[in-house]
Amino acid sequence: MTASKREYTAEFKEEAVRLVISSQKSCSEIARNLGISPHLVTGLRGGASNHIWVAH
Repeated sequence: MTASKREYTAEFKEEAVRLVISSQKSCSEIARNLGISPHLVTGLRGGASNHIWVAH
């Protein structure tokens, strides 16, 4: 039996990155609170350095 792959919205990913950047919590703690893998949060955080975030 294979696990189904979850897809997350861009807004969800952006919020996860904002939480990592703006909070004092670890990636693991944020992932646990969001109900996702710590590896996903770490990957999103690493990808954020390749983007320019602009507040609208």
